[in-house]
Amino acid sequence: MTNYVTRAGIQTDPALAAFVEREVLGPLGHDANNFWEGFASLLGDGHSVHGLGNIAKCFSLK
Repeated sequence: MTNYVTRAGIQTDPALAAFVEREVLGPLGHDANNFWEGFASLLGDGHSVHGLGNIAKCFSLK
């Protein structure tokens, strides 16, 4: 049985969460909470094309 971690209401594998947070977002200087909230919003949007804008907002360069 797999133990999951919860990020912004999403249950995910702990290894995946750690990879995203440490290996992807960390070096890019992006906030993990913002990423997970944006991803949860995308999933809550039913995977629609319009929901992709949430991911773009998450990774927008300032």
